[in-house]
Amino acid sequence: MSTVKHEILHALGFSVSLYAYFRDENGEPLTRRNRNGKPVQTKDSNPWGDNVVKKFTRYDWKIKNGVVSKDVHMIVTPKVKVSYTNFNAF
Repeated sequence: MSTVKHEILHALGFSVSLYAYFRDENGEPLTRRNRNGKPVQTKDSNPWGDNVVKKFTRYDWKIKNGVVSKDVHMIVTPKVKVSYTNFNAF
């Protein structure tokens, strides 16, 4: 099932190589741009910027033998936040 979900996300356009091109509701880039309009390449640990992807620590990550802490990277664009919030309401 996880492979099916993974491939559906690719079909919807989610690919790590495209994160730097995400835009806000007004069409403005969520990441910094060069003069030529391409995303700025940095040696930062988060090349997409905190407007697109953030690192979180999940303290409730379930494994076979219990629960552990795990660092995860999550998409945090405004529409994803709203969708995630609405999804959790159900």
